[in-house]
Amino acid sequence: MKSSVFYIFVSVAALASSVVIVVGKMIPPEEMQLLFTKGVVPASLVSKTSAAGGLTAGSDAETFKEPTPEEVSKTSEELLKLLDQLPVLKEIPWQRSEIAASFANRSARPCRLVPAQNLVETRFGEIKPEAGQLLNLRTTAFQIGLEVDAKARLSLPSLSKATIENYLSEHILSIQPEICRSEEGEFLFTGMVHAAFFSRLSPSVTRTPEAMIGEAVNNLRVLGVLPTSSTPADSPVSNSVDGVQPLLAGDPDEQTGVAANPLPRTLVMAFQYNRDQALSSSLTMPGQPEFELIFLHLLPQIDRPLTPTLAVFTSAEGATILQELDLSAQQAGRTTPAVKASVRFEKFKVMGQYPSDPVVTGLTNQVRNAITMEELKGRLAQEPGDPALALNSILSRLHQEFDAGSSL
Repeated sequence: MKSSVFYIFVSVAALASSVVIVVGKMIPPEEMQLLFTKGVVPASLVSKTSAAGGLTAGSDAETFKEPTPEEVSKTSEELLKLLDQLPVLKEIPWQRSEIAASFANRSARPCRLVPAQNLVETRFGEIKPEAGQLLNLRTTAFQIGLEVDAKARLSLPSLSKATIENYLSEHILSIQPEICRSEEGEFLFTGMVHAAFFSRLSPSVTRTPEAMIGEAVNNLRVLGVLPTSSTPADSPVSNSVDGVQPLLAGDPDEQTGVAANPLPRTLVMAFQYNRDQALSSSLTMPGQPEFELIFLHLLPQIDRPLTPTLAVFTSAEGATILQELDLSAQQAGRTTPAVKASVRFEKFKVMGQYPSDPVVTGLTNQVRNAITMEELKGRLAQEPGDPALALNSILSRLHQEFDAGSSL
């Protein structure tokens, strides 16, 4: 009898060990990090670094790779090629169907994740470009924090719930457009936008995010730039006489310090999410895909500053309101994001413990001020010429009005 009991005990132990070993081999180390809470997977099986060499969640290592001048420098010809591929929006896609069409267009560029163990950001003035080349750096526009949707918390698996919530609250996404500084000191967008993922505990170095974060980043895309007097709305940016080439070689105005032919300075993006509909205090109905517009706006330069000044405008409530984000809390090295995204998970893999298929269900913004889209369209209607062209100056004026605290 004793030998039978012993045999059964050994068999069960061997089976449990086999399951752990199989799971350990199937799950990438960075994903296993979410599974060892409360013994779902023993912590001893979790590698300190991911297979790709990135930092796993919870590590406070500060090892990073500094960019070299060659990596952040471009020749004028290389910059012109980038600008030549950058779509110029003939019209602003105000309606949901228009935004959806632009979002799905193959010319829309998805946001790119910055590889792990890179500096989160290198500022202008901290590095010099190669001789005869232009400095091109990722510059933080705004930060996004993630949290589990309040109603979705009820459906989180009990064993991994704390780890999932802590993982989201301890990490931040920094949305960073590439900005180039011309020989005349003018800043312009190259059209590329990156997402730097980092921990609040180690805010200077990027990490490898969980797969669910990468899926969410793919829903943030660049639609194009607003036209300027030098980038006509009926044609793409080009290196012709009427295109970008004169901008890089032109002399700035003596009084303003701004080039006579202004550079493209407003990048238009779109974000797709699902705004769930609340049926009751505890019941929600999954909503249809919703879209919001984001305008990354380089403010006019009075002189030749060392660093660019960005204003970020985003639509809200299904593109019915235009808000300017309050970026003050994320400046000076602080990690208070201007945007908070609520997420729920459609599926849970690996014994029902690992979240996948994230769906953003709502956005909460830190706002300086706001106007309705109808008010904005009314202003555009009063401007002469092309509305898309006029939006550049209106965004600059809105920033000044919000600064002055005027009621709109």
